[in-house]
Amino acid sequence: MRNQRSAFVVAVVDGSYRYVRTDQMGPPLEQLFDAQSDPRELHDRSKQEPETLERLRAIADASLEAAPAWGKAPTRELDELELNQLRALGYAVP
Repeated sequence: MRNQRSAFVVAVVDGSYRYVRTDQMGPPLEQLFDAQSDPRELHDRSKQEPETLERLRAIADASLEAAPAWGKAPTRELDELELNQLRALGYAVP
């Protein structure tokens, strides 16, 4: 059985800097771009500016921790009129 993890991308923009983290099956890929000196985002600046990378990584981590977990969407009960409207639209509802 394979370990299944969902892939995600998180980005943080601060001034001309943009931090991007892509998390797939392996270790996360982190990139840092400076739109002022590289508007097409062709050159990763993470090695040249580790302090900026760490600062924006901390912002991304805090944001992910504060976000609700996937799959915990709010629910509510539907009345018979709403169920009939969904049925008329072709939804298979009980």
